[in-house]
Amino acid sequence: ETTLEVVQGIDDAEQVIVHFDLDCFFVQVERKRYPRLMGKPMVVHQHKDIISASYEGKGLIFLI
Repeated sequence: ETTLEVVQGIDDAEQVIVHFDLDCFFVQVERKRYPRLMGKPMVVHQHKDIISASYEGKGLIFLI
């Protein structure tokens, strides 16, 4: 059963909270484009802000 099927089957009186963990989303996009990055600690930044970090990179210090 997919999330969409579950949500469509809920009565109007019920409330649904959906959480998507996108911590590593942008890293995975870059790894798809550049497979040589697989397994390496990395972050993706935008305007000097880190927007995504790989699980290998969490806890490390990155200078941007």
